[in-house]
Amino acid sequence: MGEGPGDKPYEEISEELIAERARLQAQREAEELWRQKEAEITKKFRDALANEKARILAEKWKVEMEDRKAAKVLEERIREEFKGSQGVGHLCVATIPSSQATGAHLPGYFGHWLVLRAL
Repeated sequence: MGEGPGDKPYEEISEELIAERARLQAQREAEELWRQKEAEITKKFRDALANEKARILAEKWKVEMEDRKAAKVLEERIREEFKGSQGVGHLCVATIPSSQATGAHLPGYFGHWLVLRAL
């Protein structure tokens, strides 16, 4: 086997092949590292989003519980005031959805209105 004038020496061809294999290996490792980092970031984002949703739901629940307590206190206070009033026989306290509320009603909890009426 003889070498022609344009042929590369065996050593040069071997070095080029080794360099190409090293480049491809580095590219595969970089892609794998990218996938790992992307999965890690996605998990962190998903966890942070879930934590934020849980915090928001807990805050809404807390506000709803406070609204319920405040409505109950208001209802009891109004009942006591009407019990002490002269000439009022009974008091009817009901809640209706605010979409159905008309006239003068007291704002209640969960989008409902307290309807007070002496019977």
